[in-house]
Amino acid sequence: MELFNALGFHWDRSAVPSVIPIHSMERVCFRFHRMLPEFVWDASVLEGNPFTFPEVKTLLDGVTIGGRKISDQQQILNLAESARRLLALVRESQFELTKATFIELHGIVARNEALEWGVFRGEAQETNYAPDVGLGEHGQYTPLSTVPGAPELNRVFLEGVAALDECQPFEKATAVFLRRQQAHVALHDERHSDVEWH
Repeated sequence: MELFNALGFHWDRSAVPSVIPIHSMERVCFRFHRMLPEFVWDASVLEGNPFTFPEVKTLLDGVTIGGRKISDQQQILNLAESARRLLALVRESQFELTKATFIELHGIVARNEALEWGVFRGEAQETNYAPDVGLGEHGQYTPLSTVPGAPELNRVFLEGVAALDECQPFEKATAVFLRRQQAHVALHDERHSDVEWH
């Protein structure tokens, strides 16, 4: 199937719910804002950050946490800032599923954490490094090679976004989430990913 080939992974499309509740933009934004500490904590756990949920809430309330590494604290703050920026884009009806949006948000999330941030591998100074990513019991993932200008990464990204147009909104959002996990590698991040790509 063209969709699955473009994305690099697959799922059972018949298992996707056909009836999903629809809520107002105001309600969705309110709930996202209210659950921000939980979303930030969930994302930080995936990155191996040792902050507990209460510590994340405390930090997001503006109180530092004694005994924690500054890099772990900054990761939490970057995740929160990126989530707030995403929320602002949605509230202002400016969110688009584009490379510009992805690299803007990545530029916030990976600031001072990745080798380079806010670009695809090969679009900035580093044009050779392509990290393999350990997938635990699932083996290893070798991303596309890093090439100056990132032509292949850009092609794969654009084809993936175009392929998503055949999906209904819920399925599209779920696929974007999973595709973003895969793109996490394309955005030169060598940390652990636990999604198996085919």
